[in-house]
Amino acid sequence: MPAFGYLPIEPDAVTCGRAAADRSLLPGAEGPVSTRAWMLDGCGRAERIGPVLNNLPTVAVHDAVTEYAARALHLGGKRRLVVAVQRFIMPEVTMVARADPGGESVRLRGCWGIAEDLGDAPSFDHWLLEGSELLLRECSPAPKLTATAAAATGTRRVAVRPAYRVRSVLSGEAVRLIGRRALDIARVVGRPVELEVAVRADRSWLVDCSPR
Repeated sequence: MPAFGYLPIEPDAVTCGRAAADRSLLPGAEGPVSTRAWMLDGCGRAERIGPVLNNLPTVAVHDAVTEYAARALHLGGKRRLVVAVQRFIMPEVTMVARADPGGESVRLRGCWGIAEDLGDAPSFDHWLLEGSELLLRECSPAPKLTATAAAATGTRRVAVRPAYRVRSVLSGEAVRLIGRRALDIARVVGRPVELEVAVRADRSWLVDCSPR
């Protein structure tokens, strides 16, 4: 069974992009990248601009930056455009957490694969952590029929294997660990933040931290 629990929808589709992701994690490897962009004002407030582009060959970065710049020019104003180019990681699970430095609650959502909207994929489980110990107060698993995964280049929609469709993407303890990290980061930054964390097996990577 593929590690991510996916079945290709198209018969000739790439299985799940794991090989490309693994090559990108090797030191010095020329692997695929992800790009994301923000507009920053003079007070440091960030506004996401354009889509996150995943699993791009490095030769496509120039085109991605050009697209973001065109969107920024259309918006106008005196804000700065910031573009991040990251090594692409094909996650088993993506978690998105929102935390406020002055609060004692964290809201999280998680999906199989990449948190990239491709029509009806992905679907998210939701959690609410509350209190000084960030105890689990709400857990709402969602039916996850499809997910977003890596293609040969870019991303594609895949079907989730039946056994993975109704189970939570992470255990309660793993959710609490990410929640605690989100709250710690919010307190260091000193403002509400939204984090995106890529999870594979027993490892995780912080791929985005945006002030709200």
